Amino acid sequence: MSGSTGRLLLIGFILGALAMLGLNLLLAGLGRGIKRRVSTRRQLKADSRENKRLETERDQLAHRLEDERAAKLSAGAADQNGNASGSAGDRQAGGLRRPQ
Repeated sequence: MSGSTGRLLLIGFILGALAMLGLNLLLAGLGRGIKRRVSTRRQLKADSRENKRLETERDQLAHRLEDERAAKLSAGAADQNGNASGSAGDRQAGGLRRPQ
């Protein structure tokens, strides 16, 4: 070997410092990746819960709308049955009686 002990020691320190810096950067990158994945997973769960809540609300509103439409159809059919005994003029006026 053609180097003094002091020179080899200095090169060893430099290489050790560079290795520690590289390891530190590697571990920091892994930590950020893990934190990002945990955050993304947490957000995905929250979005899934919100999606389920909105689907339930949509289904309830659709059921309520269907019930209201059925009630209106039933009321409309009852009105038409009640107006069937009216005169032809009443039926032409949309089921409304003309003032006499």
